[in-house]
Amino acid sequence: MDRQTDGKRFLEALIRRGITVLGTMIQRLNESELSLKQQIDMISSVYRFVETWESALPATLSPESAHSLIDFSIQNINSPELEPKQNALALVPDGKLTASSVVEIHTPEFELPVAAYDRYQPGQIGICDITHISNIESEFHMIDQSSSGINFADILQTLQNVDTVLEDLPASSGQVFGVRVDGTILRAVRSKQTDPVFVKLLDTGEILPFDGKAMVLFELPPFYAKLPPFALKCFLDSVEGCSDIDCREYLETNLFSRSGYKVMEVGSSSLKVSLMPSTSVEMPRKTVEPRKEQEPYKVSLSTLTQAQVDELYEEPLNTTNVMKAVLGYVPRDDQRICPFYDPAIEGCFKGSRCRLEHVAKLSDGWTRDKSLHKIQIRAELVAPDVGTEMMVIPTFIVNVDEFYAHIPRQDLSKALIELQVQMNDDKIVENFRMLNHEPHFHELVFAKYSEDDLWYRARVVECYNPEVIVVFYVDYGNTAVLSLKDLRCWDDQFDYLPFQAVHCRIANAQRIREDHIEAIRQIYNDIINKPMKIQILDNLSPWEVLLFDDEDNDIGQFLVLTKLALPREPKVMDKSGTNFIPG
Repeated sequence: MDRQTDGKRFLEALIRRGITVLGTMIQRLNESELSLKQQIDMISSVYRFVETWESALPATLSPESAHSLIDFSIQNINSPELEPKQNALALVPDGKLTASSVVEIHTPEFELPVAAYDRYQPGQIGICDITHISNIESEFHMIDQSSSGINFADILQTLQNVDTVLEDLPASSGQVFGVRVDGTILRAVRSKQTDPVFVKLLDTGEILPFDGKAMVLFELPPFYAKLPPFALKCFLDSVEGCSDIDCREYLETNLFSRSGYKVMEVGSSSLKVSLMPSTSVEMPRKTVEPRKEQEPYKVSLSTLTQAQVDELYEEPLNTTNVMKAVLGYVPRDDQRICPFYDPAIEGCFKGSRCRLEHVAKLSDGWTRDKSLHKIQIRAELVAPDVGTEMMVIPTFIVNVDEFYAHIPRQDLSKALIELQVQMNDDKIVENFRMLNHEPHFHELVFAKYSEDDLWYRARVVECYNPEVIVVFYVDYGNTAVLSLKDLRCWDDQFDYLPFQAVHCRIANAQRIREDHIEAIRQIYNDIINKPMKIQILDNLSPWEVLLFDDEDNDIGQFLVLTKLALPREPKVMDKSGTNFIPG
């Protein structure tokens, strides 16, 4: 018997043993639940065999015949002639299989976050850890251990603190979630297709078949979802110093080991690198940049006004805290705000372990300390009923058809005078607190009026910068542009009196244009600081009113007749507040 016949018989016996092993695998697959590790081992070994011979040999056997052949092998599984001497799975060396080997003939598609490949340049060298070898020739994934910024080890450590369990796999293929693999929680995304479903580990590059029973999923905070994948897809170009070495064999030997790399080409979604022993990589030494001279602090004794200097010297000088001595308070930004805050990820490398506030510190000495600011007072002016006729004294003209006025009631006028006297008492003014923040929109403050150098109740209308702040005097209706030094914090002892300036609009006249100086001057001469009668058509602010002088002449009609205003049909809200009705 020649050697060729012996070879055929040996191959036939080996194939029959293989069929028996496949039949056993099918039987176990149908009769029992396999662990994830067993599934990975079986799929990996069978996949390599099918991938090798399916395209090389023409398919001459029908699927029905092949199935019958396997069934025959199962029935004769205990036959001495066909008894397998060694399970085919045992032939796969330990450590050669990884979960990422489980990839079907058509690789599953994933919606992955963008990795930062653009930060690499040809010729760049560094240190990496090889985390995964793909089935595609020379493709692998690595973690760059020489990159600056957030360290993978720190992120991995903080990930283990996540405890919000997901009941189901996320429906979106772009949602980043956590999955526990071999006792470690890693970031992952699911595949786009749903049958079957795979998950890809973002920080190792491995692909796993989804097992709802064996895998525990976790919901991750947004901080982790915004981080780019640490695993970089690479293609091995060569191994430096070993021109005749097999690239695949080198990758398998150095899987989970540290190596040196050199970037050969940079693509949009991968790198082409050359690998080398990590000991042969000489990283460039970091040069120590000369320390820049610190800019002088912008709040100092030389920048204070004379009034602020006088106030400073009146304070007791028994403190060694510079902030307390100069500003009058101690900012707590350094205690509250994380010094490692990175605006790109809106967090720091500590992740969820960090209990500090993640915001950027303000420049020029401003603090982010939150302070309560007043926007309303407890006393409110009761609006008169619609149709009421009453006397008012206009105090400020906004335009030809709009003004602010006082209600000349004896109790209110007397109370306002008493409030002004008390608020400008020297001892009270000494206790006013300076603002330690940029004033907020609509914040109530005490504002100085430059004409008489007295303090009045006011509301902040706009703050452009500390030197240009627009305020509205709530008891008189006029506005002024002040600086921060002319404002003081609100004191609740002065909120017992309602704001005295009522906002009125002439119902039967409207302005021709905004800057009609002649019309504004005329109405100013006619009504300012004079007792006038109004009839209220609508008591929602601003009040819609008809305005009359002491001889019952309609001011609105007078303005229209003298061509200083246009006629206007009064707009009045109905009681439901949803529709306009004629006045």
